[in-house]
Amino acid sequence: MKDSSNAETLPQETRIGRTALRVDDRSELTEFYRTVVGLDVLDESETRSVLGVADTPLLVLEGGTDAPARKRSSAGLYHTAFRVPSRAALGDALARIREHSRLTGASDHWVSEALYLTDPEGNGIEIYRDLPREEWPRSDDGRVRIGTEPLDLDTIEAAGTGDAQATPETDIGHIHLEVSSLDAFRDFYVETVGFDVQTTVPAAAFVSAGGYHHHIGANTWQQRTTPVGGRGLSWFEVIIPEREALTTVRSRLGDRGIPVTETDGDLVVHDPDETDPETIAHTRLHVRPRAYRRFGHRRYCRSGLLRKPMTEPVAAPRLDSESSPSSPSSSSHSSLDMFVRYVSRRMPASFTAPPIRPTSRGYPRAASPCTRGSSRRRRGPSPRRRPR
Repeated sequence: MKDSSNAETLPQETRIGRTALRVDDRSELTEFYRTVVGLDVLDESETRSVLGVADTPLLVLEGGTDAPARKRSSAGLYHTAFRVPSRAALGDALARIREHSRLTGASDHWVSEALYLTDPEGNGIEIYRDLPREEWPRSDDGRVRIGTEPLDLDTIEAAGTGDAQATPETDIGHIHLEVSSLDAFRDFYVETVGFDVQTTVPAAAFVSAGGYHHHIGANTWQQRTTPVGGRGLSWFEVIIPEREALTTVRSRLGDRGIPVTETDGDLVVHDPDETDPETIAHTRLHVRPRAYRRFGHRRYCRSGLLRKPMTEPVAAPRLDSESSPSSPSSSSHSSLDMFVRYVSRRMPASFTAPPIRPTSRGYPRAASPCTRGSSRRRRGPSPRRRPR
């Protein structure tokens, strides 16, 4: 995906609004987001919970849908990122995570300090605080550069105040998606909606409005190939603060033949992977995913790095825009990042894996692309030598 800046960009105050998740156990997840993330329950029914801070809704949990579990091939949510205003608030979040859940990653992204975890149904969560804008590194063309370095958790912990609730200034700073195509992602969110590309790295892109480091991230690290389906991301909001800008977005959607539904001034539209961004003026673009299917997709075997259980938190996948898959960096990487680098070095672009034939012994060796052409043979028990 090429870097691109849009001639008709969104207003500087554009931001992410609410995010909605389809869930199986609404009560369990409501309690999780209340005790771990620190959100207040603002409204609750038998099928729906609304959580937020200071009467501002941030997260909607939709239960009672009987939605199946998300398939491994489905696009959808990578993580919802809750932004806190200070290192003290981040320290309080770290204490809640350690007490009630498990930390899965922690990174200094040069523009922010971030903690990572997952909820009981596997939805990714980031809790982060921004560094001052004047400290953000930028490339020669003025775009924000994002990297990944280990985060000193001792300093974060020391800054905490013991607050069990998220601060009233907490909001959703960005959302990160797993998509089936970065080109389709750019066509919709950059060329049509009007975001600017800030950073691109191998198999990922980050777009924003108003020079922010990113409001929406997208990656193809897991080779998702089918639209959003089952439990997980249902929709999210893009808040556009000017009615004129919203009208311009609607015009561009119409010019591209993208169906739009308008309800009480909100625009509801499906993105290429059937996510619902909803736009309102004052306003939202409510995004629900729409099908964008890629056929003839490749299958790769999972390396031992991904099979190995993680016992210690690791840094999130490296986002250094100056690095490439073929040039490992000296800083630590997550197993996912190392797997992406491994695949990019080992797999030719024309490679198509043979079909997987499940057996009682699990993944069949002959169908594994990592062992095709290998000179090794499976050894059976050594035959007994006949006495001379």
